[in-house]
Amino acid sequence: MGHQKWHRGAEIGTTSYFQFINASGQCLGVAGNSKKKGAQVIVTACNKHNTSQFWLIDFPNTQSHLCYVFNRHSGYVLEPTSKANGAKVKQQPWLSSVKGQLWVFVSDSD
Repeated sequence: MGHQKWHRGAEIGTTSYFQFINASGQCLGVAGNSKKKGAQVIVTACNKHNTSQFWLIDFPNTQSHLCYVFNRHSGYVLEPTSKANGAKVKQQPWLSSVKGQLWVFVSDSD
């Protein structure tokens, strides 16, 4: 499951928007730096000047590991396109009623 582990990279000022970098050194971003609803989320070369690579993790309940992940550039959240393994991820408007927009955040000291 190493391919599912991410670590924080650069932050925009003190905004709590960070780049998330995988084990291959690539950043989570939005295809084409898009602000459009439904744009695909991708991994790409890190670029500290690309605001579509910066994300905010928001915990609606501090007693849970579930969180929303907001994009700095668009204001949208991460949402998988289906429940299938390997499903693509897109950015969508935040809706508290959409359980698919909640992600599990686990702190790992490895």
